[in-house]
Amino acid sequence: AQTWHNVATQLNAVAADYRGAVAGGAPDWDGAAADAYRTAVAGYTSRLESAAGMAEWLSSVILLSGAGVATVRTWIRDQIVEFVW
Repeated sequence: AQTWHNVATQLNAVAADYRGAVAGGAPDWDGAAADAYRTAVAGYTSRLESAAGMAEWLSSVILLSGAGVATVRTWIRDQIVEFVW
């Protein structure tokens, strides 16, 4: 879960770097090529942020699954102890 959380953090950081590079990049660059580049970067950063969201979701799912397994394991152990007793 921690690894997926780290992946999400890094993907968000990369997306922010790209956005910052475009915002602070060549301000005198204009025209169709500049517009196309900015549009492409916006789409790319959006997909990076989407992937980061999925990685964070996966991290949460793994944590919840682990908690569920621990709960079932404890319940089974308690049932065995009660039966043996």
